[in-house]
This record gives sequence, structure tokens and C-alpha cells, in this order.
Amino acid sequence: MRRKIVIASLVLMLLGGMGGAWASEQYQSVQVFFTKLNISLNGMPFSQQRDVMMYNGTVYVPLRSLTDMLGAQTRWTDNNTAISIDFMQDDRDLIFSAAQRGLYQYISLEKRGITQSLAKTLANQDWNGMKDVIDRIEKLRVTVLSIPDQDMAKSLEKMRTSAEWIRTSYASKKFANAKLAWVLFGQNLDQFNTSLSNRIDANNTEIKNQAAATAGDSQN
Repeated sequence: MRRKIVIASLVLMLLGGMGGAWASEQYQSVQVFFTKLNISLNGMPFSQQRDVMMYNGTVYVPLRSLTDMLGAQTRWTDNNTAISIDFMQDDRDLIFSAAQRGLYQYISLEKRGITQSLAKTLANQDWNGMKDVIDRIEKLRVTVLSIPDQDMAKSLEKMRTSAEWIRTSYASKKFANAKLAWVLFGQNLDQFNTSLSNRIDANNTEIKNQAAATAGDSQN
């Protein structure tokens, strides 16, 4: 309750002063005193971007600084004749998109690690080590399904199958089969890379648009 009282009193001080000027529809010359005051809100220091104003025994605090500290969204409404303060701003979409970007970056790095490990195990003819690489492909497929992204998951499934075929073909010296398996693995790797690149680009665009919309609302 204390927080609501403080918020209400400060907002009313500001809107009350501005409302009088709008109601009279004229400019008035007044003498005011600008100063820096140590202000705290529920014990938390209030960071001031501008000096506060004192006039006729009343302290006027910049509304933007106050609402930013409280995590509220402030914007002009009704052709700039009213101010809207929204304490229920929903940033879930922005947060979700940012989390997805981190997930896509992980997928990209893990895919690169898998292909490098695959080449290394083949060069060393380490067939048991290649099993570990194939297990990593399956784990990455499960991660992709959690997004969910069926297209990339299907590509990974085919990559896993092709990698197993490569492993068994080389181990049994069936090189013709190994060559065909490599072709299939490469085709599905290309499809996976294309899908991943498209997802990353779309995600980056979505984050920029959401951030710009949030910033625009705050500055209106």
C-alpha cells in the first residue's frame, strides 16, 4: 500500500501541474527552483536523470525517470493531451525470442562440433568414437524438437542414419556404400544448415522488431 500511495502522490503532483496549463490553454511564466534531491522509493535510491523542480512548496519529479525505475511503460495518448502509465507491460515475447536466439546459437555450435568430430573419428578410423558422435546427433535432434522445429529434426534424423551407415560401411570396408552414405549425409546437412540460417535470421528480425516496438511505446 505504501508504494501505491507514493506513486499516486507523485503522479498527481505532475499531472495536476500540467493539467492546469492545458486547461487554461496558455503559457504562464513562473519562477521555479531546480535542485538535486536524494530521493528513495521504498528504501531504494531514485536515480535522477534531471534535476527536480520545486514550485510553491511542491516538488516535481520527472515522470519518465520515475516510471522507468518502477518498470512501467509511459506514453502520450489522445493526441498528446494525456499520459498513459502501464505497469502491466508484457515482455514475454521479447524474452522468449531472446531465449530462442541463445538456443539457436547453441545448436549452431554443437552442429559444428559434431561435423568436426565426425571427420576426426573417420580420419583415425575410430569406429567406437564415431558412435559417440552419432549419439550427439541424436541428442541435438531431441533439443531441436523442444523448440519445436520439425524440419531441422527430420534433417538430423537423416544425418544420424547416414552417419551410422557411413560408420558400418567403412568398418566393413564397403566403400561404395560409404560413398553413397556420405552423399545422403551431405544433402541433409545442407538442408539443416539452410533451415538453421533461416531460423536465426527470422529470430534476429523478430527480436529487433519487438525491441523497437517496446522502445517506441516508451518514448511516445
